[in-house]
Amino acid sequence: MDTKLMVNADELELKELSEKLESYLIESKASWLRTHFSLIYHLIFDSNEFKGLKKFYNEIITKYPNLIFESEDFTSLQETALISILQRDDLKVEEIKIWDYVIKWGIAQSPTLPTNSEECQDGFRPKTFWKICNGHTGTIVVAKVAGTDEIVGGYNPLACDNSIGDHYIETNDSFIFSLKNGNIQDSILSRVIDYFHALLYHDSNDQNTFGPLFGNCKFVMKSEASDFTQDKLCSCECDSENYLTCYEKPIRTTNETFSIVDYEVFKII
Repeated sequence: MDTKLMVNADELELKELSEKLESYLIESKASWLRTHFSLIYHLIFDSNEFKGLKKFYNEIITKYPNLIFESEDFTSLQETALISILQRDDLKVEEIKIWDYVIKWGIAQSPTLPTNSEECQDGFRPKTFWKICNGHTGTIVVAKVAGTDEIVGGYNPLACDNSIGDHYIETNDSFIFSLKNGNIQDSILSRVIDYFHALLYHDSNDQNTFGPLFGNCKFVMKSEASDFTQDKLCSCECDSENYLTCYEKPIRTTNETFSIVDYEVFKII
């Protein structure tokens, strides 16, 4: 491959050859470079060389960011490279779409959790959620609905606190979401609109039954069997007539409760 030859040439200090190959790729293989953004950006990101390619990609990031985020190999982008792109002041992407892409990338980085709860140190117990997440800020819960390809979740910008007791937590920055596995175009992101009822923290007794709860059951993980995979009590209610409408829109089209196959919690840094 031309890019690998170019990198090898640079490592061998064959600077002239490296520069010629770099120019050739930009002039003759621009379409291929755009298609394989993540692969090439990974190769050149940490190098002090390849100024031509870096300029080429910087212009794409500035003018056509969707070519990057919608590319087939976007989820293979290394973490440091993704962070450097997201931190740019000239990135012309709506915030709601950035969250979609970050969620998509994060899901792709996480190996499938084992379905046997004993293999994850009681990870599917509601009490374990509160124990592990206690004190952490900026957490995203991502859960896979059993029997479907749906992935649902929510973002809590505040610190999880397992000592507050049954109490609503106020914030303007939380949101909930739903997406079809492998199809980011069908995703739904719903921001909080009633910040007085953005989240509900539980007392020690309820922590044996409830995991995270956004709004008034807009998204809640619940299990009376003390295992989110065992009984169908998780929900994303969509009938706003019977409870407070805390978020912009429902993230599911049914009030049917469900169990989950697995879930993960990410911390945004």
